[in-house]
Amino acid sequence: MKIVKEERVARQFGTTNKDHPCIKLIYESGDWLVGGDLEVLKRVRWNDGLDQYRLTPNELRKKI
Repeated sequence: MKIVKEERVARQFGTTNKDHPCIKLIYESGDWLVGGDLEVLKRVRWNDGLDQYRLTPNELRKKI
């Protein structure tokens, strides 16, 4: 299935106006998309006192 940039930005932003900064970046980028499974090797810690609130989806499910 081929998704063109115009369809992507219309679905994501509700407009195809190329003056929108994010849409402009998408149109100016190359013709590629990345998808698939994500494997996280190590949790990122910012050590800013807020790391305890940065939960994974599975950790959130446990709490809820």
